[in-house]
Amino acid sequence: MLTPRADYRPSTSTVALRNKGRTTHFGRRTSRRRHVSDVRSGHFRSSIRVAIRDRRAPTWLGVGTRDNRHQKAGALNQVLDRLLPILGPHDAIMVMDADSALDPGFVRHGLAYLASGRHAAVGGTFTGKPGGGLVGMFQRNEYARYARDVRRLGGKALVLTGTATIFRAATLQEVVAARGERRLPGLPHVYVPRLSSSAHHEAVDRFRVMGVDACRTGWIGVVLTGGAPIACHATEIGDLAATAARDAPLDVIAVDIPIGLADTGRRRADELAREAAGPRWASVFMTPVRTALRAADYATAARESRRICGTGISAQSYALRGKILQVDRWIRRAGTRVVEAHPEVCFAEMAALSGGPLTAGKKSWAGMRQRAALLARQGIDLPADLGEPGALAGADDVLDAAAAAWTARRVARGEARSLPDPPQVFSDGLPCAIWV
Repeated sequence: MLTPRADYRPSTSTVALRNKGRTTHFGRRTSRRRHVSDVRSGHFRSSIRVAIRDRRAPTWLGVGTRDNRHQKAGALNQVLDRLLPILGPHDAIMVMDADSALDPGFVRHGLAYLASGRHAAVGGTFTGKPGGGLVGMFQRNEYARYARDVRRLGGKALVLTGTATIFRAATLQEVVAARGERRLPGLPHVYVPRLSSSAHHEAVDRFRVMGVDACRTGWIGVVLTGGAPIACHATEIGDLAATAARDAPLDVIAVDIPIGLADTGRRRADELAREAAGPRWASVFMTPVRTALRAADYATAARESRRICGTGISAQSYALRGKILQVDRWIRRAGTRVVEAHPEVCFAEMAALSGGPLTAGKKSWAGMRQRAALLARQGIDLPADLGEPGALAGADDVLDAAAAAWTARRVARGEARSLPDPPQVFSDGLPCAIWV
């Protein structure tokens, strides 16, 4: 963490992509930069200018990339791979487009926020230049909308853009380490390469993820790979994960089962999930505390819950104790990122994205039809024939697993949010949050 102090003046590395004929304003410094590309080889070969600024004097370094197939992300990764190993806990990195004109106070205020120790990165809102006709007007409207959203969230950024963002070097080092340990998807670099424009979703859908729901005969999983969804079934969740990863490893698994068990009181994740579920709030049950789940029978569990929390537990929540404790044991050796999801919260989010509420129960005909349609709008079109797994699980279980897979895909893409943010951590050391 950065240590806040009055004389905090970190060295700053500025990484900027060159663009032809654009002017970059960095404080009072202005430079003309140009774009270099090799269209004959089909590779994008960016030139990057790196400015190392410290108390003594700024140093400018020109860095060329080699064998870069991933456009800006690849160019930035090549430079950051060289910079990050030599930077310390009080260093910061600013990534910006070469045609960005920064407010004169952006860097100074950004470093002040980082020095507080409460932030990992600082971005900004934007304004557009006059002109540009209809396209320019649309762009300025989008900038105004984004600024309004940031104000509504009390300054919390929805996205850290390449227009200009200042990162703690330690944060980027943690990202690279997490990717190397497969706690985050992608190769061990800062940026996950994305293809441009129409190829974007083709690239992100190359993630291999699975959503899991408990069913009467064990576990049902829905795997998303970019093609048609694949269903799998097993009596033990570890066997299910192994079956799904037989052809290729999974990037994220989202499970409809509590992960992270409280020692006392309610989990904040359950309370926030009830709020997010809207009219379907009653479908989110409160997870019993760990001691109650370890009880051999329901009467003992209810008594333990009243002793510790002052309230009993529902029979439905205790009926899931075997599955909850099974996941609790397995997740520590899962070997991939596992998050908790709640299907009704997922469907409520999908319904909100489609402009309507989620009202019908999931076991009703209307409810199943609505949920299948919501999944289809998100590109998850479940086939009529899922093979043997489709015969071993209920229709609502399959839909729930598909909803969890939708969340797993959002987590892999970096689009999901956690309830709460950041997750709670109890004595078991597991991050406790429901992702959507």
